[in-house]
Amino acid sequence: MGTVQKKDPGWNHCISIDRKSRNVKCKYCEKILIGGIYRLKHHLACTSKDVGACLAVPEEVKNLMLGTVSMLQQNLIKKIYVRSRLGKLCE
Repeated sequence: MGTVQKKDPGWNHCISIDRKSRNVKCKYCEKILIGGIYRLKHHLACTSKDVGACLAVPEEVKNLMLGTVSMLQQNLIKKIYVRSRLGKLCE
């Protein structure tokens, strides 16, 4: 596993099925997810974004993952805003 994988809190809650693909197995419900750590975090946060909710995830882990995906979403919105502002400055 690479450095990014070790730092991402999602990797503490899954097993990598195949290092060449992005398939992971949830440690709580044993569901195999195609799409990597991004989908796993949504699975554990029970957001139902592109993946079903984990029915066996502990509440503490669910809250941690919900905070993580919320932060990622906020960062994405900021990037989009900055890019749109930079685009207007360059016109």
